[in-house]
Amino acid sequence: MRPTTLSIAVVFAGMLCFVAPAGRAFAADDAPPPLPPPPEATTDKPAAAKPAAKPGPAATTKADAPATGDLPSMAQMQALFDAGNYNDLLKAFAKVLPLKGKAAEPYDRQKLLQLKLDTHMKLKQQAPAIATLTEMADATDEEPVKQSARATIQLIKRSKLFVYTPKPPKKTTKPPAPLDITDPIARKAAMQAMLDEDMAKVAPKVKSAMDQSSLPPIASALEAAKGVRDLEVGVTGTDANSKTMVADLGSHGRDLITKTVEKMSKRVDEITKDANETYRYRTTARALNSGQISTQEQVRRRGLKDQQPQELRRIINDLPAIAKSAQELVAATGGKQSEADAMVEMCSELSKRAKKTLEADYNTF
Repeated sequence: MRPTTLSIAVVFAGMLCFVAPAGRAFAADDAPPPLPPPPEATTDKPAAAKPAAKPGPAATTKADAPATGDLPSMAQMQALFDAGNYNDLLKAFAKVLPLKGKAAEPYDRQKLLQLKLDTHMKLKQQAPAIATLTEMADATDEEPVKQSARATIQLIKRSKLFVYTPKPPKKTTKPPAPLDITDPIARKAAMQAMLDEDMAKVAPKVKSAMDQSSLPPIASALEAAKGVRDLEVGVTGTDANSKTMVADLGSHGRDLITKTVEKMSKRVDEITKDANETYRYRTTARALNSGQISTQEQVRRRGLKDQQPQELRRIINDLPAIAKSAQELVAATGGKQSEADAMVEMCSELSKRAKKTLEADYNTF
């Protein structure tokens, strides 16, 4: 047999071996070829499977921020308050309130101070409670927060051992019950009662001041109205009634100041005109050599007379106080600074004119 025929026969015999039944044993000379060797092992380690992404932490607010180190969280301090552990809570405030910068970021300072206030109220500590309210007012630029803090200070000062007793209304047989202002609900009721009492006093005072033609009653009524304004904001959240009273007083006060200065100005003009009025008079002189008497006619200004110098001094002395009242009035009523500046300038110019008239030399032209 030729080589090519032999090769084909061998290949065909091998194929017959692979299709032999599974139960038949292979002979040694017709065993299948050996399996190829496994691939060479490499030193590279198989890539580790990436762990599943962990869900991110839930967002926290300053109210439930976790404690940092040995610092308590807002939630933990609230829990101390709710449990009545006031002394432990005061120790926590001593750690947290002095914090600055990044360390203070987990805390809402106004909420901390409010919780501290409530703690002092529960312990019936008047001075620390008032100090905390003052700090609350100083720590914010929001005027309603400042007004509410000032109103609460009034309430504490007008209470006895943190108990406020409303004044009974007229024609009543049953006096109102005392209110424990350490309780927030009773505190609100006490604030309302105090507002009603003060408004009943202030309204007639404002009405009387509006009928006056002098500044002192207006200044007094303004102070009373400002106190009611704080209370009104603390109780209702608005200052609608007291704001109207303050605005009316401010308008009336500015009118009075303007009229007062205009009246002074008119009097200064009258005195100046009177002092500068000229008149003629004659003088006689005897000549030394001849003894002849000659008469000369001269002109001079009348000058100040009677009580005119005292009037001018009084005007000069009163004008600085009027200018100061104008500034305070504008500030108290929320007016524009330009209004105050205009009234101050008016007083200054009048003072200069009065001084010039007072100090003039009327013997010369």
